[in-house]
Amino acid sequence: MINKITLLLKKLKIKKNDIIMMHGDASFISQFSKIDFKKDLNLFFDKLIDKVGKNGAILCPTFTYSFCKKKKFDLKKSKSEIGVFSEIFRNRKDTFRTEHPIFSFSIFSKKHNFKNSSLTTCFGKNSIFEKFLDKNGKILILGSTIEDSCTFLHHLEEVANVNYRYNKNFKGKIILKKKTISISTNYFVRKKQIKNTTFIKKNSLIKIALKILFGRFYAYKISSKKLTKKILPKLKYNNRYLVE
Repeated sequence: MINKITLLLKKLKIKKNDIIMMHGDASFISQFSKIDFKKDLNLFFDKLIDKVGKNGAILCPTFTYSFCKKKKFDLKKSKSEIGVFSEIFRNRKDTFRTEHPIFSFSIFSKKHNFKNSSLTTCFGKNSIFEKFLDKNGKILILGSTIEDSCTFLHHLEEVANVNYRYNKNFKGKIILKKKTISISTNYFVRKKQIKNTTFIKKNSLIKIALKILFGRFYAYKISSKKLTKKILPKLKYNNRYLVE
């Protein structure tokens, strides 16, 4: 397993000081795990952390869409709602979780503090996605597709102000260790009355991504700045570029 992970990270050209936003499907690692899947997944995380080093960072989404209905987000107790891959990363002792009630991330970082990202917007000004772009972060997708997993694209949709989404505020409470915070956060949500707003496969995205086959699944790595430079002008010219 170690040899497979080492080769994968080499092929993906993960480097010291890289800032990685990592979207993963548990099957990506479990396909090779024979005894202890959780141990093997943590081994992968360990090797990735070693690669980026103390000046790098790894961001793993631990989203909680239920806040939109339940109006409550507990920083410690609210589990990630997007799968076991992110939940195992969240429970590591060397990561911390950001406080956004819908789009939180569990992060490994000794240097980069994303805690000052805005809690009052999901994808807009001073959001964690904007700060990630400012640092020229790299998006890593493991065992899924770009169109199904790349949440960063929603940031570009908001910047371009696409006509099939609109701003909606969600109010509730964030429960921290020693206090509770009342919060109102802006979410650039889909308009229900408009059909066909799901991202579709775009060759323009595939062409700028590094694509690696790992067993039965593909891994992709994309520069956030390169992605922005490629997609944002197209979105401003044609709002529905990503969905038609």
